[in-house]
Amino acid sequence: MKVVYFCFTCVLLAVIPIKADYVENFKAILESCQKEFPITQDDKEKALAGNLNPNPSEAFKCHLKCVMEKKDLFKNGSFNVDHFVEISQKNPLIKDHLEDIPKIAEKCKSASGSNDCDTAFKITACLMENKGFVMPHH
Repeated sequence: MKVVYFCFTCVLLAVIPIKADYVENFKAILESCQKEFPITQDDKEKALAGNLNPNPSEAFKCHLKCVMEKKDLFKNGSFNVDHFVEISQKNPLIKDHLEDIPKIAEKCKSASGSNDCDTAFKITACLMENKGFVMPHH
């Protein structure tokens, strides 16, 4: 699996400390979502740079939704704020503003789109804009 793809998806998941079993599970999720909703290398690279396309393809939005659902961050059109806050506490990249995470998550949970894929994208964009997670450096 390419480093770019791995880092890109970390952005979507509020980076969790990586352990061998987690990495294997994570790779399986990435592969599953890529098969179901293939996204381009260009989309991956832009996301890695912290630049979400403001008008992404439906496949890109649904890819985000797929990963979020498989990590229990999104279900039935709703953002799982409690789980997001819980896993964010384990993210060393945001340790300097952990106290802001619940407020950011609450703000972003109300992001709404025209369908579940669009909603997942808008939540992710909101989190990125409000520094609800930080792009990992490789």
